Amino acid sequence: VDDPRGWVLYDLGTGGSTRANGMPVDRHVLKEGDEIRLGETRLVFETGTRRVDASEGRVVISESISPEIFESVSVKDAKTDRSSRKDLALHDRFQKICHISSVIGLKLDLERILEEALGCFFDVFPGVERGVILLVDSATQKLAPRMFKKRNERVEDRISVPRTVLDHVVGQSQAVVSADAMTDERFAMGTSIQFQKVRFMMCAPMICQDEILGAIYLDSSAHGRFTGDDLLLLNGIGGQVAVAIKNAQMNRSLREKEQLERELAIARTIQQSLLPRRLPVPPGWELAADSEPARRVGGDFYDAVLTKDGALVLVVGDVSGKGIAAALYMAGVLSELRFLLGSTDDIETAVGLANDGLVARETMGMFVTALVVHVDPRTGRGRYVTAGHPEPILVRAGGRVERLESPGGGPPLGIRAGVGFEASAFELAPGESLFLCTDGVYEARSPSGECYGFDRVEELLGAGAQGAAEILRRTVDAVGAFSGPQGRGDDLTLLVARRAAAE
Repeated sequence: VDDPRGWVLYDLGTGGSTRANGMPVDRHVLKEGDEIRLGETRLVFETGTRRVDASEGRVVISESISPEIFESVSVKDAKTDRSSRKDLALHDRFQKICHISSVIGLKLDLERILEEALGCFFDVFPGVERGVILLVDSATQKLAPRMFKKRNERVEDRISVPRTVLDHVVGQSQAVVSADAMTDERFAMGTSIQFQKVRFMMCAPMICQDEILGAIYLDSSAHGRFTGDDLLLLNGIGGQVAVAIKNAQMNRSLREKEQLERELAIARTIQQSLLPRRLPVPPGWELAADSEPARRVGGDFYDAVLTKDGALVLVVGDVSGKGIAAALYMAGVLSELRFLLGSTDDIETAVGLANDGLVARETMGMFVTALVVHVDPRTGRGRYVTAGHPEPILVRAGGRVERLESPGGGPPLGIRAGVGFEASAFELAPGESLFLCTDGVYEARSPSGECYGFDRVEELLGAGAQGAAEILRRTVDAVGAFSGPQGRGDDLTLLVARRAAAE
C-alpha cells in the first residue's frame, strides 16, 4: 500500500506466510532491495528502473524465432511498459496475490479451493476463455484434470490440454506463455493446440516445498494476448494456490488418519472380544495366553474350550498378512473352528472341514496356519494336529525341552480342498507344561536382523520357570527385549498349559 511513509507491505491474516527479508511481518515499510516472500512466491522490491529477469521464479517467456510471433509476444516491450508503470504494476500485483491468498488461504476443502482459484484467474486475466487445474494423482503420479471453467456459454465445453505444454511445464518446473501457440516451435507437435485453434496460452506449475502438486492451464482462441507480466503474476498466484492445496491435502490426510485410528480402535476391541475373556481351567491345570499384534489389529488368535466330556481343546492360529484384512479373516476362521471343535472330539475331521470351508470361500489367496490340541486333563494324554504351523513344545520335569514332531501334519488351511490331516499323540506328566505359539516368536528380529529362533526359546523354557503365567511373561519380555526399540514385525501369540505337579 502506498502511504506517506512510502510503500508498506501488510499481511492480511495469512498466518505468517508473508515475510520480508526472511522474517514474518504483519506490517513492513519497504526499502530498496527488500526480499518479499508470499508463501512460495519470491519478489524483490525496487524503485529503480531495473527490469526483472523473466527467469525469476521458474518463469520462461516464450521467444519464438518467428518475427511475427516475437512481435505479438513482445517480451522486450512488455518489460519496457512494465518499467514505465512500475509502481502501479507492483501495487496491483501485490493486491491481486494478497486477495487470492485471503480468498483461498483459510479454506481446507480441496474442491472449494480449486473452484475459488479458477474464479480468481478469470477475474485477474480478462482475456482467458478457458481454464483447467490439473493435480498429480497420488496413485499414478500423473497429471489429471480436477477443475474446469469457461468464461461463457459461447466457449466450447470441452478442452484438450496440450501434452507438449504439460510435459514442458512439469518436466522443467517452469511456467510458459505463448502469444500464438499454434505456431510456437516448442509445441509444434501438439495436435490439440492446432485442432482447437489456441492462440494465447499460459501454463504454470503449482509447486510447494519443491513438490509439484499440479499445473494451471489458461488459454484463449481470440481475445487479448498474455504478457510476461501476466506470466509472472500467474506464477505467483500458482504458488499461493499450491500452498492452499497442500494444506487441504494434509488436512484431508490427517482426518483420514484420525478416522482410520478410530476404526482400528473399534476393530481392536472387536477382535479382543472374540478371544476368550477367561480361559477355562480344568482342575489341576494352569492356563495362560496372550496375543499382541504387530499393528493395531492382526491375524493371530488363540482359543481354549472345555468340551462336554471334559476334554480341553487348545487352538493357536496365524492368518497370512496383517492389519484389518487379516483381522476380518481371523474372525471367520476362529468362529468356524470353535463351532467344529465343539461339535466333535475328532480333531482331524474338524480341521479338515474347516479347511474345505475356507477354500470354498475363495478369500483372495488368504490362508491360515493352525495348531489344534485335544487333551484329557485327567490323564494328560492328548493328540494334536498341525496345519502349516509350528509344533507344540513340551517342557518336561527338570527343565528338559522337547519339540514334538508332526509327521501327519498338513498344509495351511484355505489353500487346497480335500487335504487329510493326521493327529500325533503326546502325554503330559504332572509338573510338565505345553507351549504353543505362532511363528512371530521364532521370527522376531533384532535390530541387526538376527532371528530369535528355536534355540533361544528352548534355552528360555528350560531355565526353570514354574507356572504357566511365568513362562508366558518371561517369553514375551525376552522377545520384546531382543527386538529392541523398533518393535516386532509380526504378530506374537502364545498359549501355555501346565499340569500341576503331584502333591
